[in-house]
Amino acid sequence: MPKFHKAFLLAALLAAGCANIAAVDTAVMPQGSFVSSDVDTDALYEASQSFGLNAIRPTTIQGVARGLADVDYIAGAFNTRARWIGLDGTAQQGMLIARREVRDAIGISQAAPSQAVVNGLMAVSRADSAPSMQVAFADPVFALGPQRTEVRLRNLPPLSNTAYAIAGLNRAVSEPRGGSCNSRFC
Repeated sequence: MPKFHKAFLLAALLAAGCANIAAVDTAVMPQGSFVSSDVDTDALYEASQSFGLNAIRPTTIQGVARGLADVDYIAGAFNTRARWIGLDGTAQQGMLIARREVRDAIGISQAAPSQAVVNGLMAVSRADSAPSMQVAFADPVFALGPQRTEVRLRNLPPLSNTAYAIAGLNRAVSEPRGGSCNSRFC
């Protein structure tokens, strides 16, 4: 292939990749959500503990909400942050599928902004009483309303795509890129 065609093909691929990155909605975790400053891998670790292949699902609504907030967050973070550009694209796409599966399971619109989803779920995770939980569930992101959303969180179906996506992302993050690994999973 002539050099011109290779350069054009590379530029087209880069432009397509950048367009895909811009299209992925990404949230920021609320201040103080994690002790360390590595929010991406902390959220991945926490999601793995809650909804990964060998996870023990949280027993409280607050724990479930926290794990689901992590899933929505990492779906965006690992698809848009420059730090993760060299990751296996299959793992990144898997997390977007996981985000859709989670939102379907709890009745959140696929069009809802990730920041609203993360904020709503984190508010539920931090609720320390029944009244404060009902206030958190009143957030418009929970389109089913407080009672139905609470029932869905208590009775989550198996989230198989989410479990496999988290496993794939853990594997991708653990693989050294450019001679080094930049996560606790290595």
